[in-house]
Amino acid sequence: MSGAAQKAPMNNNPIILDFNGLFEKPATNAPETPVEPRTEEKSIIRPLEEKPDTAEIQPTNGLLLKAKEQTAEKQRTIDIYKKYQANEIKSAELQAAILKGLNAGEDITALFLKAAKAISAMTDNDIFYKEAEERITAIYGAGLQQHIPLAIELEAVEQRLFYLEEAALWNEGGELRRIQNAIIAHRDRAQRLRELIAKSEKGTGEAPHSLL
Repeated sequence: MSGAAQKAPMNNNPIILDFNGLFEKPATNAPETPVEPRTEEKSIIRPLEEKPDTAEIQPTNGLLLKAKEQTAEKQRTIDIYKKYQANEIKSAELQAAILKGLNAGEDITALFLKAAKAISAMTDNDIFYKEAEERITAIYGAGLQQHIPLAIELEAVEQRLFYLEEAALWNEGGELRRIQNAIIAHRDRAQRLRELIAKSEKGTGEAPHSLL
């Protein structure tokens, strides 16, 4: 070789690079599974059951209840006033009868019972008069055999006897037998009271005054 560098022979053929298989997926034997398109899930909205509006019903019921209570209270007030008025009239009548009886010399026992009845009317306490009448007839009548208390008891016995005889007309069976026994007992008591009254009149020589 000479001092000048020997030049290598040049290849005039162009270089071609093949990238076709670089980005291809490796082939597999498994079949590809088809992918279904994703759909958005829709929530099912069910209609709500209609419920009554309790906020409206409760006040309505409360108003109705309050109105009923007010009506009942008003009626009670009216009844109390009517009874009070009737007792006032009854008491005034009894007071007038007591004064009239005093002027006429009426028996003090009958006047006392009228006073007791007037007190019961003014205080709206019927038990007071009933207890007073029972004690007078028991002590002064059956006990002391005074004709006025005996006559008062006789009047009460005859009144009960009348109601028993009326009840016997429309009852039957066992109830009728009980009523009949009560009728017999009241008749016997009435007869006994008549005998005691007659005896007391002979002892005093006075006839009984007007009763209540």
